[in-house]
Amino acid sequence: MSFPFQTNHPTIKYFDTAATCQLPESVIAAQHAYWEHAHANAHRGSHQLASAATDVWEGCRQQVATHLQVEMENISLQTSSTQALNLLALGLEGTVSAGQNVVVSAAEHHANWLPWQRLCQRRGAEFRVIPVAADTGELRNPTAYIDSNTALVAVSAASNVSGVVFDLAPLLSRASAAGAVTIVDGAQLAAHLDNGIATENVDAWVFSGHKCYGPTGIAGLYLSARMQRRLVPVILGGGMVESVTTDSFQAVSDIRRFEAGTPNVVAAAGLTAALQWLAKQPKQQQRLHGFRQQLYDAINNIAGSHILAPTAQHTLPLLSATFAGVHPQELAWALDQQGFAVRAGSHCAQPLMQHWQLSGCIRIAPGLHNSADEVSALAAALSVVVDILRG
Repeated sequence: MSFPFQTNHPTIKYFDTAATCQLPESVIAAQHAYWEHAHANAHRGSHQLASAATDVWEGCRQQVATHLQVEMENISLQTSSTQALNLLALGLEGTVSAGQNVVVSAAEHHANWLPWQRLCQRRGAEFRVIPVAADTGELRNPTAYIDSNTALVAVSAASNVSGVVFDLAPLLSRASAAGAVTIVDGAQLAAHLDNGIATENVDAWVFSGHKCYGPTGIAGLYLSARMQRRLVPVILGGGMVESVTTDSFQAVSDIRRFEAGTPNVVAAAGLTAALQWLAKQPKQQQRLHGFRQQLYDAINNIAGSHILAPTAQHTLPLLSATFAGVHPQELAWALDQQGFAVRAGSHCAQPLMQHWQLSGCIRIAPGLHNSADEVSALAAALSVVVDILRG
């Protein structure tokens, strides 16, 4: 595996993959190849370059469908998970009425919390929050929050703080049976899929390219046929219309009606390359869980440490922790001075921090670029740096 950033910055040991993955060489090369050979506006124009750009864009749609193991006509390409979730909230706003409720969990990233909170405020709906167990990190009795007035359920597939992968099947089944729309934020899980996604009882499933070893500015959005019929296009412009008159317009009949404007084709080229590269790394993915266990054991041996969701059974290869007497930001800064890049703060999950009565934590998220030596070095540095900061 080749990651150019390691050649350019050999002293940096990057452990912030849950925020953004570093780029494999093949991803960077794919973007350069697009700029050099196919740069034009997709789905516009009849010349060769326009056709080449369209092929790149549609090739990415197909690659995302292959990664999720769904049909191509169910995939919309967006600019980010945040943008996609806001598109869903705005496009579904008219389907939610006063007296109904929208259900999320306390573990949500702000991107899957704020749009639904605002929707409820605008529509006079109840905003319900499923609690999360502090020991296991699991959702507590989630089906109890669904009733005949539930209009929509929006939950994460996995926590970006604890790394816990949620068992969503019972919740989504109950929600669908109640007639609710179901939306899954798969941003953290998408890079770790073994056999695509389970689409039963799922109306929308979203992920970001930059958390799958791809570039920023591109995201995949699965939309069920039902969702495509129900969702109102809220971003209007070129590329999503069949016809326009002085009185009205007619949107195209396929999923491109949710893709107005000039598409980010170079990012699509990068995401295609990233997902192709990722598909070749199954054994390397297993290695990451070994890294997590090594770091778990090292942190657990530090006096006054607390690993979030310490008894979690099914997790991603990331973990978060606090250390008595040590501020997370100060610890992250001190580790950075040693060449280790980790994340500190609330991780865009302030509701979960409040729910667990925490002011913040550090998060360590190894990636496929990390070596066993780097993990061992970080494990050793944590103990030393914590002792120094405690004085």
